Amino acid sequence: MKCSRSEMRQQVHALPQLRFETPSLTSFSGLVLFQQFFATLGLVARVRSCFAHLQRGKLFSRATLFVQLIPPPLLAAAHP
Repeated sequence: MKCSRSEMRQQVHALPQLRFETPSLTSFSGLVLFQQFFATLGLVARVRSCFAHLQRGKLFSRATLFVQLIPPPLLAAAHP
């Protein structure tokens, strides 16, 4: 399946509202929590400044790819 560049790169306008109705969280809600945590830390801007000297990729910047590689090991560690 081939996606256009505009389909792949879209702005995030707001984080979804979380309501804890059951004691268990789904994987998606865990990712939303990580997204909010990274925004609070300013992690994306910091990683972007680290990769600023490198040439940008065709669809994703190296900073975006790096930030997307952080949650999977953290989620895997939560489910041994």
